[in-house]
Amino acid sequence: LHQLFVLQDLGRNGLLEERELVLLNRKIAIAHYGEDINKEELTMKYQELFRTRLAESDEQRAVPYARFRCYMLDVLDELDSDRDAQ
Repeated sequence: LHQLFVLQDLGRNGLLEERELVLLNRKIAIAHYGEDINKEELTMKYQELFRTRLAESDEQRAVPYARFRCYMLDVLDELDSDRDAQ
């Protein structure tokens, strides 16, 4: 998980910023679906994800590794609660 965090920390400041999460997921979506995707819709989707699942307050726009790790473990648990299978 730490390696994934480091790869997403584009600013190399030890924080995953909302703009980094949005940018990376937009690029992934473009790679999968092409340039014709609704970029504004994707921006709103990932801003909402960051603000509701990662940020601990309405004003927070960057999270440290510890918060990212908790979020990712929650996501994995939602997908499959069997830790050995993860």
